Amino acid sequence: MSNTCSLFSGTIMTEKMIKERLKTIAKDLSFVDEDAKQCLRFYREATEERDELIRDMYAKEYAPVATSAATCFSRDVYSRLNTYDSYISGYEEYIENTIIEYRAKIKRKNEARRLLVLILSLPSVCNRVIYFAYLKNMPVEELCKDLYMSKSTYYRYRNTAIKLLAKQFVVDDE
Repeated sequence: MSNTCSLFSGTIMTEKMIKERLKTIAKDLSFVDEDAKQCLRFYREATEERDELIRDMYAKEYAPVATSAATCFSRDVYSRLNTYDSYISGYEEYIENTIIEYRAKIKRKNEARRLLVLILSLPSVCNRVIYFAYLKNMPVEELCKDLYMSKSTYYRYRNTAIKLLAKQFVVDDE
């Protein structure tokens, strides 16, 4: 593709991939840190609730009163334990999926930040065209009016900017 030097290892994006990525950059950058804090708070509280539930169930099954009862070793106990095991494994899978989803959001936000830095480092006109078109979601007609350019000039600068971004932007392969 190109012999550009990058600080990031990974896959160099094509122009088409850059165009698709630019369509969501404003949304990705608006990911509020409060969302992340709320997600982590939920995970911590859910983990504490799970641990408390495990302690309660263990206490009910193995407390001195329960162990001295005649029903302690019945088949019903084993079926409840199997049900509980499947519940815990399902719950752990849910938590794991939530964490994976959260990490993907963080990765996407970090990539959006890196892309924004590259956008801001573009030549002046290309920088403004991409910034207003994708980050401010300004309609083409309004953008052309504000930047005093024709539509064909807008598209030429936009395509130039996308080509420059495609040469420089690298996605982590994690």
